[in-house]
Amino acid sequence: MTMSENAAGAVLEVIRQIAGAFDKRDLESVLSAHYQGPECTMIAQGGQRVVGWGAVRSELENRINEFEYSRTAIVQPVVSLYGDVAVITYEQRTDSRLHDIDFKWVGWVTDVMIYREGRWLRVHHQASDQSKT
Repeated sequence: MTMSENAAGAVLEVIRQIAGAFDKRDLESVLSAHYQGPECTMIAQGGQRVVGWGAVRSELENRINEFEYSRTAIVQPVVSLYGDVAVITYEQRTDSRLHDIDFKWVGWVTDVMIYREGRWLRVHHQASDQSKT
């Protein structure tokens, strides 16, 4: 296995850990997988832009607290490496319960990761409804 294959696998593992932590409503694990600087950004379904760690943290806390449950699958991931930056794209399929309503969401996601202090951290997250593409 090459170094780039190891890095790509590590990036994918972080994304799977974030999804699993969200499904378990483990806020601390979700937060610890993010770069916590002013460059941290998020564009959620619907196009809402969130900029800076404080705002992203608040958005993640709100989202995780709204869900009664979720089960997330990461499908067809593709990782591109650029030194200490990685871009991962994938299809996300989520079965959830939110405000007493069961729903399924399928979307395309792009995450930008940076390698800091020996680990990959998510610095940007963008999700788009697949039905709108």
